[in-house]
Amino acid sequence: MTSNPTESVTQSKTTTTAPTKPPTTLPPPTTGPIQTDAPRSRGEAGQVLDTQCEEATCPVDSFCMNEYETGGCRCHCNLGKGGETCSDDVPVQYPRFYGYSYLTFEPLKNSYLKFQITIEFKTELEDGLLLYCGENELGRGDFLSLAVIRRRVHFRYNCGTGPAMLVSESKIQLGRWHTVTFGREGVNGWLRLDNDPPVTGKSKGHYTKITLRSPLYLGGAPSVYWLVRAIGTNRGLQGCAQALVINGHRVDMRPWPVGRGLSGADVGECSTGLCHQVSCSNGGVCVANRADSYLCLCPLGFRGKHCEEGFRLVLPEFNGTLLSFAALHWPMDARHYLSFTEFLIALRPARADGLILYSYDTQSKDFLSLRLLRGFLEFRFDCGSGTAVIRSARSAPAFPNLPRQE
Repeated sequence: MTSNPTESVTQSKTTTTAPTKPPTTLPPPTTGPIQTDAPRSRGEAGQVLDTQCEEATCPVDSFCMNEYETGGCRCHCNLGKGGETCSDDVPVQYPRFYGYSYLTFEPLKNSYLKFQITIEFKTELEDGLLLYCGENELGRGDFLSLAVIRRRVHFRYNCGTGPAMLVSESKIQLGRWHTVTFGREGVNGWLRLDNDPPVTGKSKGHYTKITLRSPLYLGGAPSVYWLVRAIGTNRGLQGCAQALVINGHRVDMRPWPVGRGLSGADVGECSTGLCHQVSCSNGGVCVANRADSYLCLCPLGFRGKHCEEGFRLVLPEFNGTLLSFAALHWPMDARHYLSFTEFLIALRPARADGLILYSYDTQSKDFLSLRLLRGFLEFRFDCGSGTAVIRSARSAPAFPNLPRQE
């Protein structure tokens, strides 16, 4: 664990400086114009070649895919890598896509009868695939897709007897954040763009279950060229995704094991450059808390938008985010913690769920944690032979209206 206790403070917005346009080697569009005059950025593919993959040599941390429109191939950087030779580390939290990028997650679970998905995104072009999951990766059989086509959002799904196509009444604005919620139950589907009234529709036939076996693709797909008949576009998203919620659960888009991202191609980071012109005072550290806004994480004893205000800490208060925590070196003397550990903690929770204590050893993988889960205390630990779980017999009361310590 670290030795600098910190707490998060008020957020502020600024403008990101990472480029959003693809390199000049992208093939001509079929569903919308693509601009080609932007500089490269980390996360973009390093090489576009005139040969097929069988004859191409791609850098380490990349893989090759044929470009069927041009007859050549492209070396794609693996998730978390970027640059000309895919040697740059690219931390991904709010993924940026370049028209040929994609990010994969596990297939949708427990969604064969119904599902609801919300995505917050912005795009620089009028066309691009946002989400795809299907019975296969070629758009044949059952599938669902969400795409922007001529600045309207299209939700399509097929339960096996014919597709449904729902189209937003309003057009999106390029470069602006939009929130789309869509879903289906049986043959009935709905689509809502921002605060517009929902658009509803039905799939053809009487089948009510949908089979989804492929990964869930975000921002594009490796087989997007072959998906055009099913989804209506052969372009990936050129823009950013800020939030993804599936069946009420927010998806952490960071790469596994920290997040849920399994693999990807040429994925950049939308918040790149956000903190370059931000100055946090008194040793504060700037971090992105959205794709276009930041937080100054303040050392113990400071607060404010830029950690400019000093205060005396008497009773620690945490705001319930992963950025609000206190930390110290532990154990102080390893010899005294090998066979016996005891904690005494006095706390007053404002919510029924939350992490209280966590310690982890990077070498042995041993850990211990104490958390509130639906009001019950749960103590977990692993000393090398498997995880043990101990839960309290009764719940701890929560106090949602705690007085603030000023």
